[in-house]
Amino acid sequence: MSFPAQHRRQSETAVAVDSSSVGMYARLLTPVVLVTSMKGREVFRDSRRLFERLEFIGETLRCGHLPGERAIMAIWQGDEHVSDSGVQALEFMLETTGLEAFNRACKRQRGAGRAIGSKYQWYFVSEYLGWTWERA
Repeated sequence: MSFPAQHRRQSETAVAVDSSSVGMYARLLTPVVLVTSMKGREVFRDSRRLFERLEFIGETLRCGHLPGERAIMAIWQGDEHVSDSGVQALEFMLETTGLEAFNRACKRQRGAGRAIGSKYQWYFVSEYLGWTWERA
């Protein structure tokens, strides 16, 4: 089964990138829309900011500030969204271990996938959690 992230990562690695551009490894090709119970709809074009937000959500969940309430309602990228079970898997990971285990798994990847806070890390999260992407 292939994920949209795999196709994006493969197409990006085939394109030569100018190394002088600022944030080239953090800038997402398609913005990620995170719908949360705390802030509503948030749009991220930079993967570093997205992971900072996810880490904050994890800290909030671990502190018990949202008892019995879902923190993440939906994740959209382009015209595709993560299935409900995938969103719950991310929330569970954030609540139990945060991003520590995931960051260790990223470091074991070859190439650009190793970079913490890169767009490749965002693409890897769908493979890591086994997300199912659904069309609108």
